[in-house]
Amino acid sequence: MYRGVLNMMKSYFYETYKALSFKEGFTLLPTLHHPKSRGFIQLKSRDPFEQPAIVPNYLSEKSDVDTLIKGIKECLRIGETYPFKRYGSKFYSRPNPTCTQYHVPFSDGYWECVARHFTYHVYHDVGTCRMGPIDDPNGAVVNERYK
Repeated sequence: MYRGVLNMMKSYFYETYKALSFKEGFTLLPTLHHPKSRGFIQLKSRDPFEQPAIVPNYLSEKSDVDTLIKGIKECLRIGETYPFKRYGSKFYSRPNPTCTQYHVPFSDGYWECVARHFTYHVYHDVGTCRMGPIDDPNGAVVNERYK
């Protein structure tokens, strides 16, 4: 189920996470709620039936990656605290096979690689236009009266 939600290739799942199937566990998931990275949607032509170009630009701002790395480290710290350890919990520490080029496992470079290859948007896509006054320097499209 989780593999399908993430659109994860079956081969990647079996190589990396199959050992966790049907086991008790917990998840700590750092989430970037206020990303600075911005994407865009652009028409490719005047043809209304041609799909637009959707360019999400996920993690295009370094500060977003840095924030996720801090979040990952905080999750690791929390998982090492007494309330977790007293029940014998431990993190699944198998390295992500996509990031094996990093000589120091679990370094900032490694975590950046993981964030870039295994991050998703948690179902909070947006598609509305920015609302604001006509002189909004960020380019508001509509105002409070939808004009």
